[in-house]
Order: sequence, then structure tokens, then C-alpha cells
Amino acid sequence: MFHFVPAWYHPERTWYDKTSVWYRRAAGMDFDDTINHVKMFQYIDYQSSLLILNYMPNLRYFLHRYDLFEQDYYAIFDVIQNTESVRGTRFDFKQLNWSKKTRFIYTPFAVIAKEGDQKIAQLEFGQDGQLIWIDFFKESHLDKTFVFDDRGFLSSILERDESGIPYLQTYFDAKGIWVLKESLVENESKVVINESQKDRFKKLVYQDLTELIIEKCQDYYDKVVEKDDTLIYAYDKRHQAILANIFSNHQKLVSVFSLRNKKEDFENQKHLLDQNQLIICDHLNLTKKLETITKTKVEHLSPFDTRLSLGKSQHIKESIVYFVMDGLDDAQLSKSIDNCYQAMLKDSMIEIVFVSYERDYSKRMMAYQFLEKTLAQFSEEFMHLEEQQLVSFEIIDAEEVKPRVAYHYLESELDVIKYLNQARLIVDLSETPDLYTQIAGISAGIPQVNTVSSEYVEDRKNGYILEDISQLKDAFSFYFDGLANWNQALVYAVQKINDYTGGNLVARLLAKSKE
Repeated sequence: MFHFVPAWYHPERTWYDKTSVWYRRAAGMDFDDTINHVKMFQYIDYQSSLLILNYMPNLRYFLHRYDLFEQDYYAIFDVIQNTESVRGTRFDFKQLNWSKKTRFIYTPFAVIAKEGDQKIAQLEFGQDGQLIWIDFFKESHLDKTFVFDDRGFLSSILERDESGIPYLQTYFDAKGIWVLKESLVENESKVVINESQKDRFKKLVYQDLTELIIEKCQDYYDKVVEKDDTLIYAYDKRHQAILANIFSNHQKLVSVFSLRNKKEDFENQKHLLDQNQLIICDHLNLTKKLETITKTKVEHLSPFDTRLSLGKSQHIKESIVYFVMDGLDDAQLSKSIDNCYQAMLKDSMIEIVFVSYERDYSKRMMAYQFLEKTLAQFSEEFMHLEEQQLVSFEIIDAEEVKPRVAYHYLESELDVIKYLNQARLIVDLSETPDLYTQIAGISAGIPQVNTVSSEYVEDRKNGYILEDISQLKDAFSFYFDGLANWNQALVYAVQKINDYTGGNLVARLLAKSKE
């Protein structure tokens, strides 16, 4: 059996949930190496299980989002809270003990609960519309937060002082009985177990959550893990030493992922890296760095996201270009737009969708305003900017000229997938092309235009590497003047994905780990 340990952690609070409200996503993409590797093993029906170390009350929704809902998992906090066997039920927030004077106001973002003119609570929802928590207010300051499990029960209560700073979190079972209390006061951290639950724990007071998680992780090892099992875990300092100690007598493969790990993460970690039989890495630069640090073999492996559809854009008559604006200065963007314009004059089927992943609102608005100003200099109506339209081309009057340029701000990889499903070509001319966009492009068989070489894009095979932005119009001609070159990129992707889904990559990894 293969045991996978992900690093789906909160960026600031160790072992805590990283779920965010639907309208304020955390920076970065959620797709990662563990999702990629679990799916590789699923395709060839190898028995595997996810070991979730941290608190994730919305775990089921998270797994569903990545087509992993049927995946076996062992969640440490389900064991702690005694909720392993709880099944999901429908939950109506109005069933909570609200005052008869409470009225609910439905806004585009959240639900506000008021008594008279006084705001008493704000109900927040996740990406899939599920209630994730309720913030309660006392005399206008945030007093406490009720955190809900996606199976339909109150999971924990986070209490705050008058300044809004959390000082205590109480975790419950599905019946509403408190199981443990975690002190969040700096330098006073400790975990207290309800005496009624003492038969399920070795102690009633723990130094911190880490000590408790180690205990339950050891229980998992003792009860579930067999002699010939293999551990495949994401590289993360929060669990490196824990797993190395508990799984010391088992084969271990550790995965390094460039969206999570940086070169400095490996400083003074040689002793832990050396304990693995194989290191899997998605980026060549990190691979080379690791090879200078550890004696453990390092295998480069590009990830794929199988939620994308291969070759879907060939059924759309328009040639839609997915253009990533981020990382370009005004001069580069202006030059790029001029090249797009020249190509669009030559080919009336070309549509440009400018996208941005920039989380900083002011930076994003500056780039958008520059784009709008630059496009306004063109007299042709097709260069007018069409906002907030999912590249759907409605029937219009024969004499009407439809805009062929759009702009969208994308928050998650699900947004990226939605727009790439209709794209014929990806353009990212920054010095550091967005990694997830490259992964998605390969997964969908979409050729990519870059200005730098990378392990993801091979010139004239599945992409076009420009020496100068002025060559952009040549890249358009390369892929849009006939289908031969575009089809070559599609075939390249099919071959890569066949390796991914057919078990070839898994076989290679396991063979390498035993050399």
C-alpha cells in the first residue's frame, strides 16, 4: 500500500485549516504534487491512502474539487474529534439558536445577521456554497467564530479577546461535546482533553497540537501500515522530522514542488533528505540544487492536471489566444498588443483573452487601465475591450463588428481551466512563466509561446520560444496558418499523458527508488 501525506497547510498557523471564503481566495493555486501523484496511482488501481495531519473541516469538498472524493483517507482530526464514521447531512443555519429578533440580510458575498441596526453575525461560505464559518460580533468587535464541518455539524469555536486576537479554540465531536481545547496565547500554548474522552488519548494535557498529532500519527502507523508499504510525502518542514521518525523503517519517497518549496528550504536538511529512497522534483533548477545537497537520487517529474480536456478548442471556429499579462512592463505589453493587432488584421478568427492572476488590487488595476488605454488607440472596433464575457460568441448583426479582445482576472486554477478549455494558444512572455498555466497547457495539449526555455515547453514541439517579443506575430502564424503545427503539440501532449495515466511514470519511480 502507498501512503500519501500532503502539505495542505495554513501559511501562518501550523496544523490549521486553510479554507477561505469564496470571494477572497488565498494567493496561489491549490493544485499540487500530491494531487498529481495520487491520481497517477489511481489510474493503475494501486491501493493508496491519504494521511491528513492537519485540521481540515472542509476536506470532502476539497477532495471533490480535484476528483478525489472516492480516494481513501485517514484524517488525524477526524480521529481526534471522533468523527471518522460521520456521514454528511443537510445543515440549515437558521436552525441555530438565533434570537426571535434576528433578521438575515443576503448580500452578494455573505449573509448578515442583525438585531435591529446591530450587526451580530456574518455567515461565510466556501467555493461550493457550503457554510464554512459564522463570525459573531459583540459590541461591534469580532468576538468568536463558529467553524463548520462540511458534513453538517459545528466543528470548533474560535474565541477572541476584545482586540479580535484569537486566544482559544475548542473542538467538538458531531454531537456537540467538546473534545479538546487549544490555547492560542503566545508562549502559553497547550492542549487540554475533556476528561470524558480520556480513554481515546494517552494524556489529558499536551504541550501543543504537534505532540497530539505525533501520538495519533504513530497510532496510524501501528494499526494500518504494513511491512512492505511505501510512504510518499510532500516536502514540508512542518512534518519532515515527524514522518522521518515514525516511518524510519519504511521506503520513503519525498516530493519537492516549486510552487511550495524554494532552494532555501533545504538548508541544514541534508540529514532528513538522506533518509529517503527517492526525491521527486517538478523543476530542473531545484533538481540540480538537491543533487548538490543529498546523496539520495533525485528524479525530475512534470505534473499534469487531468481535469482539462484535450483538443477541445479545435471544435471552435475562433482561434482564441489566452494571454497572461502578469510580469510584463508597459513597454513589453504595448509591443505585445501591437503584434496581436497585426496578427488579428491578417486573421479575422483570432480572439485575444488577456488574463491576470495578480492578487494586488492596485497593481492589477494599473495593468488593466494601461491595457484599456492602449487598446483605445486603435480605431478598429474589433480592438475594443469586451469585459466579463466568457468567450461566448453570440449571434450578432452581419454589419456589427464584435470586439475580439477581452480581459479577465482569474482567482483559482478552476478559473484557469474554464478559460483554457476554449483556448487555441497560450502566450506568457514574462521572465518567469506561470507554472500552473504551463502545467495546464501541457495537460490540455495547448501550445505555449514563451520568451524563456523551460522543461515544460520544447521549442517547435509543444511551444514556440521567442527571442524577441516582435516575433509574437510569427508564433501566431506558426500555429494558426494550418493545423499541422498545432496538431503536433496535441500529439506531444497525448504521448505525455499516456505515460502519466498508463502507469509508465509510476513504474519508473518505483524502479528508481529501489536502485
